[in-house]
Amino acid sequence: MKNIILIIVVLLLPLSIWAQCFEADASIWNNPWVSCSKSRNPISGYGNTHWIQYDLGQVRRLSKTWIWNTNDPSKLSQGFRSVKIDYSSDGYQWQSWGEMIFPQGTGEAVYSGFPGPDMVGVKARYVVFTALDNYGNPSCAGLTEVKFNLLPNAQGTTDDGLYEYCEPVVDVETEDIDETTVELLWDAVNPYEDYLVEYRLVGTTDWKSDFGDYDHLIIENLIPFETYEYRVSTICLTELAPAVTGQFSLGDVTTSTSELVEREVHIFPNPTRGPVGIDLSSSHQERLHYNLVSPMSQVLKAGYIDHLGGTERLRLDLGDLPNGVYYLQLHSGNQNEVLSKRIVKISN
Repeated sequence: MKNIILIIVVLLLPLSIWAQCFEADASIWNNPWVSCSKSRNPISGYGNTHWIQYDLGQVRRLSKTWIWNTNDPSKLSQGFRSVKIDYSSDGYQWQSWGEMIFPQGTGEAVYSGFPGPDMVGVKARYVVFTALDNYGNPSCAGLTEVKFNLLPNAQGTTDDGLYEYCEPVVDVETEDIDETTVELLWDAVNPYEDYLVEYRLVGTTDWKSDFGDYDHLIIENLIPFETYEYRVSTICLTELAPAVTGQFSLGDVTTSTSELVEREVHIFPNPTRGPVGIDLSSSHQERLHYNLVSPMSQVLKAGYIDHLGGTERLRLDLGDLPNGVYYLQLHSGNQNEVLSKRIVKISN
């Protein structure tokens, strides 16, 4: 028996989902839509499958999608993997968009999902996702949530014939939370509460994306001392507003105390093919704790240095660490007073 459930969509429009079975709220990570019994697919040639059908209420021009796979840590194997995407204007004549691999959910409390099929220009009322396989569960397959962003059916108007102006965000401010985390803030554009935030490391080509929370977004697990570019777009009823763009850099995390300002640390050679030397200068004796961390803040080495004051040269062995960027963090027991230095390891 087919059932209807509601799903949160970027557009405020009637939307229903037809599927084999459902759970009460598809927007809750621990309570996704799930099918544990295959049934006849709306596309007759597919036979009995795990599938989910979205009814947009009327024929509309589709655009980009965003998807959250099953993310309950105990049910990650149920998540859709290889998926066929088909669409139709009447529910009888179907066209294939193609196939796509859906990344597995992370199981983490903060899960941003992933870009789904880009259906720009497609006109359809119905969209069907058919799971060819999942991530290993022998019986069940499911998804958590899908968002559709639709294009207007007529230039400059909504489906009701009313002109709509999609107001962009005016300005974006950035605030460092720590050496790997930044918060982007802007004034919310009423009545819209959804914002697409994209960011990437300067010099790279791939954008990462997330949805802003009304008037801000916290971005974590960034690389210290690097510069990122961003763009923030208002998501309106039928389109994206022009993006506000900018850059932010993550610098050293220190305090303004004279103790930290007076301490001098130099790393050499840098880049290095093996161990590095550390020239440390300060005015007094102290025990310094150190961490060698990866760009993802994983501690790879830890220890302490008994510094006798004045200028001292120390040695740090990078061992069998692969080539890449690492960070040496020094503190004197207070984790809030940290001095970080970048180390680059290259091939022999």
